Amino acid sequence: MNRMEQLYAKPKKRMIGGMEFELHPLTMDDMGALDIDEKAPVEEQTKKMKELISKVFRCSMEEASQISMEYMMEMMKNIMELHNIQGDKATNLLKKRIEEARTKKDVKPTGQA
Repeated sequence: MNRMEQLYAKPKKRMIGGMEFELHPLTMDDMGALDIDEKAPVEEQTKKMKELISKVFRCSMEEASQISMEYMMEMMKNIMELHNIQGDKATNLLKKRIEEARTKKDVKPTGQA
C-alpha cells in the first residue's frame, strides 16, 4: 500500500436505531452532496438529503426515501460527525423540515376536530 492509499476514505461502524451500520465517508468527488441550500425549495433540499444518505449508507435513493423521520436526525448527526463537520447546518435544516411537516400534519381542514 502506498502512502496515498493510507489516506483513502474508510468506512466506520456506527449504531443508529439500535442497529449497526457501516458509514462510508465521502470522497472529493462526492463533496457536492454536503451542499444543501437552505434557500432552495423543500423538494430540492429533500432530494439532496436523500442523495447524501444514499452515498454515505450505500443504499438506493428509494431506500433513503423510506427511512422514518424518527431516525433522520440521528443519521444526519452521524454523517456530520463522520466527516468532522462542525456546526449543525444540515441538522438545523432537517429540524426545520420536520417541524414544518408536523405543523402541516396538525392542521386540520375547517370544521373538523
